[in-house]
Amino acid sequence: MQTLNWLESHLESLDEIVKTLNRDFCWNMEIVEGLNGSKWFIKSGESVIFTADNRDAVDAFIYGMGIPDNLFDDLRKNMQAWCADVTGESNLQDG
Repeated sequence: MQTLNWLESHLESLDEIVKTLNRDFCWNMEIVEGLNGSKWFIKSGESVIFTADNRDAVDAFIYGMGIPDNLFDDLRKNMQAWCADVTGESNLQDG
């Protein structure tokens, strides 16, 4: 199982993100597990908008859809700091 520590510390729960996307963007989104958990689907109304082999991929997709624009700047700064710590220099460009 994957963990999305940074996202989980900066965003709401997955259930809250789905509620927000449904409310703000009228997606009518739901997560559906296929038979025996072999496939996972995200539906918007009657349309399948995402399919994955595991729930972790579904969670990552939903977190990605729920990231507000201002958090991308924060993510960039966190990644620059991490790169500087690991390599001794920042490999990411501003902007």
